[in-house]
Amino acid sequence: MFANDFRNPILLAQEAATIDLLSDERLECGIGNGWLRDDYVTVGLPFDPPATRIQRLAEAVYSRQPRPTKQGDLGSLNDPVAQKNVTID
Repeated sequence: MFANDFRNPILLAQEAATIDLLSDERLECGIGNGWLRDDYVTVGLPFDPPATRIQRLAEAVYSRQPRPTKQGDLGSLNDPVAQKNVTID
């Protein structure tokens, strides 16, 4: 399980797809909004209210495009480059 605020969700999806391919489709993972304040404090991120973290998670989940560019209220994803086209089902 990964907390959305700690990784770029598009790059995480690409990395997960690669590991899944290399492991003969044995990878299982999930993404959530994060809940442990100590994790945020340790890495120096603000521990925003749940509604804000859930909105960022929704923006990440619904921005799934082959080469996304997404401007949301809380940030943006700017066209990450993939070395190979990978389909994530």
